[in-house]
Amino acid sequence: MHTRLQELWIGRRAVISGANEGLAQWTRTLLEALGAQAEILEAPEGSNGLSAPSQADAWGGWAGEVAPAWSIGALREALKRCRAEVWICADPPPAHTPAELREALALLSDSLTAARDAGCRCALLMLGDGAYRNLDTPWSCHETDPLGGQDAAGCAESCLRLLAEGFRQGFWGEALPTVVAHHGALCCGGMASNLPPNLSLGNPAQTWLTMLARGRTLFMEHPDQLQPFQHALEPVAGALLAAGRALTLPLHCGDTWNFGASAQNWCSPRTACRTLAETLRVQPLIEEARTQPSGQEPQDPTAAPLSRAKAQRRTPQPPLHPPRLESEKARQQLGWRTVYDAEDTLRMLAAWQADAQARGERAASAAQAEAFLRECMRPRD
Repeated sequence: MHTRLQELWIGRRAVISGANEGLAQWTRTLLEALGAQAEILEAPEGSNGLSAPSQADAWGGWAGEVAPAWSIGALREALKRCRAEVWICADPPPAHTPAELREALALLSDSLTAARDAGCRCALLMLGDGAYRNLDTPWSCHETDPLGGQDAAGCAESCLRLLAEGFRQGFWGEALPTVVAHHGALCCGGMASNLPPNLSLGNPAQTWLTMLARGRTLFMEHPDQLQPFQHALEPVAGALLAAGRALTLPLHCGDTWNFGASAQNWCSPRTACRTLAETLRVQPLIEEARTQPSGQEPQDPTAAPLSRAKAQRRTPQPPLHPPRLESEKARQQLGWRTVYDAEDTLRMLAAWQADAQARGERAASAAQAEAFLRECMRPRD
């Protein structure tokens, strides 16, 4: 996978924009490690991108009128200045209301048009929460299903995917293959650690790491419920493989791919916390939350640890089955695979945090990208 990635991307030029700042940073880091040039388009002040948590209202929705996650004018200028071959969207802005969905659709449509007009050879859209097999609902969504989940966020992303598909079909043969790459919850340093980890772009492991370092007790619902711990570099590498394929096939107008966690990426929060505690050389303090105020929904299994006061007010809830992102097509057609298991990913998170404090986040991320590419070269069974 390493050799193919380097062949596809060495010397390429890309502009990255998006609402997920952490994912954009990891994408740039991997591109630079592959010998490509990449520039991140900064979000305007007051953006509703996920890098601006002050705009959120109790994480239940986005408050007030906010600016787009990126400026179309600035995107056009960056694409022209960099002579970009690829425009990469690292998660579109969140859409929890009809108005926000209209804004997101308009922004994505205008951006695709700007990329085509600027002479880009490919557009790569990285979206969270793709086609899932959910064991808790009768709606089992697969890779072949064009629609997403049943909640508001899932429906919004379904609309974005359909817009990308319409653009792809409408501009067939007009020099802009459009690739859609889905990722799930990601566990790595710098991935929106200031956001609630039950969003698709984050993971509670970074919160656990901080609390363990401070000697805090972790209160969790279902501490033995399995959940994924996947490093961001794995789905980013898959997305770049898919985009590189579109770049090298003149008549190929892109496709939709999933790059989710494999079986070895899953473990329980209790096991994850023990792994993190071992790296810190501390004793993990974990208690199970057992009570919940009546009339409230059960906490998501990927949610952050509870405080002691909240934990004492909760009632037992049945465990949930986290949805699994099906990625067989990417494995068979692209040769993509996951590189790290859950334990490796968690140890890399702890190592990244220590390295970032010593040398800075960009240096820490670059070191992990180089290690990731070396690991990709190792033969696998």
